[in-house]
Amino acid sequence: MIGSLARLPRLRLFLPADPPVDTMRLASLATHMGRNIAKIMNRQAIQYKGYEVAPVAQQLPNGLFAANLTIGKTTADPSRAHSFDALDYFFDEEHAVAYAFRWGRMWIDNHQ
Repeated sequence: MIGSLARLPRLRLFLPADPPVDTMRLASLATHMGRNIAKIMNRQAIQYKGYEVAPVAQQLPNGLFAANLTIGKTTADPSRAHSFDALDYFFDEEHAVAYAFRWGRMWIDNHQ
């Protein structure tokens, strides 16, 4: 049985050369928005619904960027801030910052 498996031809996966147009538009829009958000934030804390959201991209030794985030009430004690490390990993710093900011807004929306 094992010898017969070794003689099977290797399977190849064929993908279409061009992804659907809608997918390309969404990916392009997400990339554009992520870069714009990262430039606007300039890695500074942003006020959102009474919270201070501070997204940061940390470059790792393997070249990826970890999306990190700190959230705290603007009027509360700084020791009560919530810190989230390595929410996800990205090839681009801008994408990591934009993701952390978006994740922070969703967290705030779910905790009010």
